[in-house]
Amino acid sequence: MDVSVALCSYNGEKFLRDQLDSILAQSHPVKEIIVVDDASTDGTPEILKNYAGQYSSVIKFFANETNLGVTRSFEKAISLCNGEAILFCDQDDCWNKNKVAEIVNFFIDNQNMLATFSNAELIDEHSNRKGETLWDMLFFKAPSPVNDFNVFDYMLLYRNIITGAGLAIRKEALPFILPFPDTASVLHDEWIGLRLGSINRIGLLNKCLFSYRIHQQQYTQAISQKNTVLNRLKFYSITEDNAAAYPYDFYKHWNNRLSLATSFQKLGIEVSISIINKIKKFRKQGLLSILKEQSFFKRKWRLLKLYLRQSEAITLSDVFFI
Repeated sequence: MDVSVALCSYNGEKFLRDQLDSILAQSHPVKEIIVVDDASTDGTPEILKNYAGQYSSVIKFFANETNLGVTRSFEKAISLCNGEAILFCDQDDCWNKNKVAEIVNFFIDNQNMLATFSNAELIDEHSNRKGETLWDMLFFKAPSPVNDFNVFDYMLLYRNIITGAGLAIRKEALPFILPFPDTASVLHDEWIGLRLGSINRIGLLNKCLFSYRIHQQQYTQAISQKNTVLNRLKFYSITEDNAAAYPYDFYKHWNNRLSLATSFQKLGIEVSISIINKIKKFRKQGLLSILKEQSFFKRKWRLLKLYLRQSEAITLSDVFFI
């Protein structure tokens, strides 16, 4: 299976060489590395020109005249790829020697799958191991067996667990995922996961296939900053349907998921009525838990107003008995 790598760069001179070297050293050689630089202002373009000159048969370098952003740059990069499999790549990570081989084997063994995503080991800016994985940081534990895991439902109900750095697609997936939606609320990796998950064509590869670097200049640095004990407990209260533990966070989560589900529908992703109703049910649980913390008269007045407005699915029974 011919493999293309879609790498997008922006002011990544500090770690770019390590990433490129790790791709070039794969046990299953890649056919091409398509690099799209998004108008870097540091030494990144010069590094890429040097590598492209040294490995001209493999590395193809394209420079954006203006900054397009990460989503449009990856859209451009994968559109230029010719391989049967296309692996997404960040500029600051480092691939395990067998990453490409593992993904190729996955596609060979799972002919119906158009995409897969894997886990990663976390490292710091000095390449020291942090003792956690990427999925630990996302509060995600791969289920067993993985074949029974519904990627679409999990992402829709809880959070995006697909990081572009661990994503790989077949070239046949391009008609399904392109063009990427022009919205800041959904990045390209989440869009691909939802789009292909909605037709059950993306699979989970429960292995750490690369080192995911955490550093200050990172685009997704905010993810690691949210990895606190309190946020972990709040997330578990949501996944375990415990609205009473953190009612405000519970309600906010499900209210946001309803907005996201609605926006996904507008983007052409089919969301079942049962999923919508499930989200609405949990949102109501969160609201009622919030109201139960208020004084008797304030709670009753709020419930009555919601009932009269016919919002939040409040019933007359709720008004009298909550």
